[in-house]
Amino acid sequence: MFLVAVVAVAFLPMIMTGLRSAVTNTTATTATQLVNEQLSPLSAKPHSCTAVQTWLGTSVPTVTDPRGQTISIQRSGPASLSCSTPPTTVTVTVTATGTDPWSGDARTWATATTIVLID
Repeated sequence: MFLVAVVAVAFLPMIMTGLRSAVTNTTATTATQLVNEQLSPLSAKPHSCTAVQTWLGTSVPTVTDPRGQTISIQRSGPASLSCSTPPTTVTVTVTATGTDPWSGDARTWATATTIVLID
C-alpha cells in the first residue's frame, strides 16, 4: 500500500504540468484563431484607403475562451495612413493579449502581421 502511495505522489507533478499545459494551450489556440479571423478579410484582396482606416479604427470586443480567460484584440497600423498615392501597401498587426492564468501577469497570446495592398 505504501508503494502505491509513493507512486501516486510521484505522478502528481506530471499531472499538474499536464493540466497547466492544457489551460495555456487552449487560450493560445483561441487567441491565434481570433488573430487569424481579424487578418483574413484583409489578406484576401486589395482594399481602399478608407476601408483600411475604418478597419484600423474599429474596436474589437473582448472574447472569453472555453477556460474562462478573457482575450483582448488590438489592431495597429501606420500612425498616419496617407491616401494620396495609391497603389501602395501598409503593414498592419493584430495582437491578442490577456492575463496568464497561473501568474496573473499580462501576456501576449498571439500576434500576426500582414501587408495590405491599397488601390
